[in-house]
Amino acid sequence: MGTSIGITSSASLYYSCQRRAFYVNGRHWIFLSNGTNIVYTSSTDGVTWDSATTVRSGTATRYISCCHDGTYFHYVYGADSVSSLYYRRGTLDSGGGITWSAVEQTITLGTTAEAPQATICVDSGGYAFVIYVAGVSGSSTAYPTAMKNANTDGTWSNAASYPVTLKATSSTAWEVGCLIVGGKPLAMYGTNQGSLLAKLYDSGITWGSEETATQGTHYLEYGYTWSAGVDSSDYVYVAYTCYSDRDVYVLTRNPGTGTWSESSALETSTAATNQCQIAVLPNGDLWVFLEEYPSADNLYYKKRVSGSWDGSWTSFTTETNMRDTGRIACTNDVKNGKIDIYYQAGSGSPYTHYFAGTTVSGEETASTIYMNYLRF
Repeated sequence: MGTSIGITSSASLYYSCQRRAFYVNGRHWIFLSNGTNIVYTSSTDGVTWDSATTVRSGTATRYISCCHDGTYFHYVYGADSVSSLYYRRGTLDSGGGITWSAVEQTITLGTTAEAPQATICVDSGGYAFVIYVAGVSGSSTAYPTAMKNANTDGTWSNAASYPVTLKATSSTAWEVGCLIVGGKPLAMYGTNQGSLLAKLYDSGITWGSEETATQGTHYLEYGYTWSAGVDSSDYVYVAYTCYSDRDVYVLTRNPGTGTWSESSALETSTAATNQCQIAVLPNGDLWVFLEEYPSADNLYYKKRVSGSWDGSWTSFTTETNMRDTGRIACTNDVKNGKIDIYYQAGSGSPYTHYFAGTTVSGEETASTIYMNYLRF
């Protein structure tokens, strides 16, 4: 059994469009809030886990979003209705520690960040981009917005003429995400019962034309209940539960055309509480995880191997009083053949946090499954 540490937050694995789980330097890593601080823990085998280490103060996991660029780990932090976000870069060490490049940096926004769910990605030149929702203090206006770092050494200075508004349509329900496509950030943003939209960075302050990822009236359930990954050919895949029919879909972005397509429904008539996560392998094989459907207290998966989907869902793990509504985290871009899933269960706070993982042999076939629970 793993090391248990207490947590008081009841929603500590919310916001599936954010990233907080990684497999780096032979270790599984997870970043989240214990109700007071943002903490992390890591493990070499998925069984024995280090005690939690504090990163900074933070009462909710949705306040922090992370990425790993192949060399450095980066995070952005922002609480509700703030005029600054906070950034830090470091290396995730094989011994379970973090070697930071600099002290935590302040990102001055100039306007209030109405929504704290900022996300971060780093382009091929080492420049960090933060996608967030910027609002005007004291009003209800809020817009998806991009910020770029002018530095590549772990310090932060706003790049010239940033921030840049990505969409000049106001909504306090905007939620955002981002990932790297062809070395450039793809900003993604959506609203409750609305479309998922995207823009690919060009250069300077220029972003490409807006793309509509969701198809027709197959809107998002909530602005944050989708997850995305990218394969080695820069195809982007998004898994989500549709608001209008409660079906589970996978969207695909073609990197050559910037157009999106939709899979046939992987499942029909789920509930609003049944949310999903996607793991994308370098060769384009996919794993989609669905919580508590077809049956309660189960985490299921379907695989797409060489373009063909499994005919039915397979139970990945079971747990009494498994929590739903997007309380799962996943390694979305699979590296080194490891898919890690973290989820919650329990009849009340503090909830138990569970780790379940699979090693994919040849980047497509499941071999070893290992599970452990963590009480944070």
